[in-house]
Amino acid sequence: MSELELSRINETSYLNADNASRYRAIMRVFFHADERMRNSLYQEDVLGLLRDEFPFYQDLDPSLLKQDLAQLVTWGNLEAVQDPKHVYTIAEYKNKRFRYSITPAAVEVERMVWRLENLQLQSSSLSSNYFLRLENQLKELEHVMTPQLQAAASCLKKDQLAGYQEKLIPLMLEDIGNLTSLKESGEKK
Repeated sequence: MSELELSRINETSYLNADNASRYRAIMRVFFHADERMRNSLYQEDVLGLLRDEFPFYQDLDPSLLKQDLAQLVTWGNLEAVQDPKHVYTIAEYKNKRFRYSITPAAVEVERMVWRLENLQLQSSSLSSNYFLRLENQLKELEHVMTPQLQAAASCLKKDQLAGYQEKLIPLMLEDIGNLTSLKESGEKK
């Protein structure tokens, strides 16, 4: 292996930086925009999308976002291109307005992070992340479920929260079978 192959990968720096949660949210916004073929965003667009996707960033200071975007450009996650449109005065030209786009390497890093976040249980050991994900999915289902389905989901959550992990998997499989059959019978009506 060459020294280049073993050197530091700057595009992953944001994952462990001091403000990793903010950087990750910004990169996720760019990743989603790239998936929607929206290749470049202004700072104002990024701020709006952050506030839409992550409600806890409602009060994010635009100057802080500007610094974060500049740092992501430095690490090679984003490319910044000065936008000459709508520049009518020297002051507007000096106050550079950039359009930002995610780099191909950063797309791959975000894709990897997304896959890591969505890994299914692939080993024989039980992971607490799996149970947290299951609990969140059950909470989402509660809004569209019938009372019978809600009772089954409630039973599953109680078993999970009580720590009966050995008992949970067979019950979960049974409840999923019940949920599926109840949903199918409801759809046939």
